[in-house]
Amino acid sequence: MKFKALFYIWPLISINFGIANPDFPHRETKPFSKSSPKDLKTAERLGTFLRIKTIQVKNSTQNDSEFKKYQDLLKNTFPFVFKTLKVELVNGKSLLMHWKGSQANLKPVGFIMHQDVVPANPPHSVGKWKYPPFSGLFKEGFIWGRGAVDMKSFMVALLTSTEKLIRQGWSPKRSIYFIFGHDEEIGGAEGAGKIAELFRKRKIHFEWILDEGLMILHGMLPGISKPTALIGIGQKGYTTVEVSIEQEPGHSSTPPKHTSIGILAGGLKKLEDNPLPLRLTPPIKMMFKGLAPHISFPKSLIFAYPEIFGFILKRALARKVKSRSFVQTTQAITLIRGGIQENVLPSKASAKINYRILSGDSVKKVKQHIIKTLDDKRFKVEVDQKFKREASPISCVYCDPYNAIREGVSKVYPKSIVTPSLFIAGSDGFHFRDISKNIYYFTPQRFNSSTTMRIHGYNERISIDVYKEAIQFYEVLLRKL
Repeated sequence: MKFKALFYIWPLISINFGIANPDFPHRETKPFSKSSPKDLKTAERLGTFLRIKTIQVKNSTQNDSEFKKYQDLLKNTFPFVFKTLKVELVNGKSLLMHWKGSQANLKPVGFIMHQDVVPANPPHSVGKWKYPPFSGLFKEGFIWGRGAVDMKSFMVALLTSTEKLIRQGWSPKRSIYFIFGHDEEIGGAEGAGKIAELFRKRKIHFEWILDEGLMILHGMLPGISKPTALIGIGQKGYTTVEVSIEQEPGHSSTPPKHTSIGILAGGLKKLEDNPLPLRLTPPIKMMFKGLAPHISFPKSLIFAYPEIFGFILKRALARKVKSRSFVQTTQAITLIRGGIQENVLPSKASAKINYRILSGDSVKKVKQHIIKTLDDKRFKVEVDQKFKREASPISCVYCDPYNAIREGVSKVYPKSIVTPSLFIAGSDGFHFRDISKNIYYFTPQRFNSSTTMRIHGYNERISIDVYKEAIQFYEVLLRKL
């Protein structure tokens, strides 16, 4: 019976889960032609914001003046927004903006974005940027600069839509809060974290919140030729664990068989050879079911029944580094320390391992997995208590909040498939989990394999066409509130 079942299933197991040809009907894949005067004006407006160096790094205040410059530009660019909305400066650099709704009985909606960007000139970056990273230039159909993708473009797009609606005399039924943190790139504790504390003190809870997140993918999902808008309904957790070992120091001329560094290296290899198991979480199961009607048989059968064919889907996603993160609590050894001098035996060796945690796993389970895998009492295993977060709750799908986002996507990107999924990166939404049952992770940005390299990378830029779609998306979505 087992062999007979294998005979029927084998053709499905051996399916090639290759990437379909991308359908990216924008200037990124075509020769750029002359822009209209309106496009030039739109691009120049965004470019002025990309020129401001709101760089955020840990334990630094050297760019405080840049944040003030950025916020002054916001005020000058969007006068109706700053006249109509109540604006608060939180903890010196973060912005909280309240657009009062006409129906006070309705819970508010929140939009989370961040003003800060990562550095653009790390070592060995000379000559890597085609145009200077803070030039804000409009060239070849793109607006170039750090923050074009992550994520000044979308803050400016949201405020552009808001300014237009206010000028037209439109106002929302629900109150809307714009939450613009200043330190998302280093955890958000002093920005969005402080804003979340204000909401708790004021006893304000949200109907739903839209945070940055997944995008409209082109040619990046197995067998799917249509653009696919993934709306994150859950977010992976985060923790860093230090694994260390101590020995008596001594002279390197009389070493033990294994120094603390050698023992640590062996332990780290055991951890990498024994990762946490692959699992399909509810958001990923829903994603496959949403994609099933748009893919040919027999893949459609596999996608439609992830509960039955989960082992195929898990293995397919696990084959590639980027997709494996969707089905596994990942571990990455990112820092290692040991020794003080070449002729001195190291008294201590340690490594930090970063984990991104699937729902169903936990920080506690991660620590237990490490201890069990090492199986050596000489190792000390410590979780970083200052910066850890469990995987998020799963937001609703069959409800008005999700439908509002889905309908907005369908109107602006009518050829797209829209389906729930899992957001694997970190964001400021973490700080609001206890004041909103539903947090969605979506950014209105077309995304293909070339776009991937721009996030925190060289030559960050956004197409003028993609940027204009983002403006349109926020206008459509705001009108639903």
